[in-house]
Amino acid sequence: MSERLELPLHDQRALAKVLTALTRTGCTATSVRANFGDNYSAVITIEGAPLNLRRLTAMISRLISTHQEEYR
Repeated sequence: MSERLELPLHDQRALAKVLTALTRTGCTATSVRANFGDNYSAVITIEGAPLNLRRLTAMISRLISTHQEEYR
């Protein structure tokens, strides 16, 4: 059973960290849409088993929290 998660991001460095985290959880990015204009934005569509998505969500929360502290 696979579920889907859409994750909006507004910083390229965060996008790189999230894509790296995917390999640790067994989830797959099925789509990455990015706008590199004046206001950067990206949406990643991620699929994986429910438990893996929960693990990834927790990992992303920590990554983004750390990321925000690093780049203030």
